[in-house]
Amino acid sequence: TALPVGEQVGAVRTFLMLEADESAFLVATDEDLAADGLALSDAACGHRHSGLDPEPPSRPLPGPWRVQFDPAMGGPEEAVRFNQLTDWTEHPDPRIRYYSGTAVYTKSFRWRSARHRHPGLDPESPRQYLQLDASGWIARVFVNGREAGTVWCAPWRLDITDYLEPGRNELRIEVVNSLYNRMIGEAVEHPDEPDGHFTKSSFPLVDATTPLIPSGLTGVRILWLSGISG
Repeated sequence: TALPVGEQVGAVRTFLMLEADESAFLVATDEDLAADGLALSDAACGHRHSGLDPEPPSRPLPGPWRVQFDPAMGGPEEAVRFNQLTDWTEHPDPRIRYYSGTAVYTKSFRWRSARHRHPGLDPESPRQYLQLDASGWIARVFVNGREAGTVWCAPWRLDITDYLEPGRNELRIEVVNSLYNRMIGEAVEHPDEPDGHFTKSSFPLVDATTPLIPSGLTGVRILWLSGISG
């Protein structure tokens, strides 16, 4: 995406908005590098823009959610109903609390136009983003059977505008977490039975006191991030 550029004596200035924990690459043209090189001014970095709305309009997608864990990785055989999305490490079932691998979240929801729900939206350019809260390590998103993309870093957000349809929609999110939680669970539940472990390592990476790594979805929302007026 091309950034807006303003020239000043001996420098070029631009504005880039980043969410918390988000990062980006800045790519300069050959002409920029052929001049005096490219440098960032520390004095100009890190300022908070007071005019930005920290809470864009959104619609939560509450439970129930159907979550299928992989029994080959120690998860439950049957799909689990989550009436409220919670961190796996807080679940009472140890097969979920210590689970490592892929879990598939599915849910149906009804959708109407963004303009109908938020009159302040510009009807020419409404964009809807799926916001995943605490997704763990990586998440792959499908909307109505079509792959919308993969998110793996902050702000855990994906544009799904072109995949939404009026009426009933089907959402599928494949979430993968760290292998450490399975290793910690085995250290807690089967410390003297290494031959029965799902995981193997040449030297101990964790023990029964190692904190579990937060995993799974704790919230899913649809955001409106562009075309907001006033």
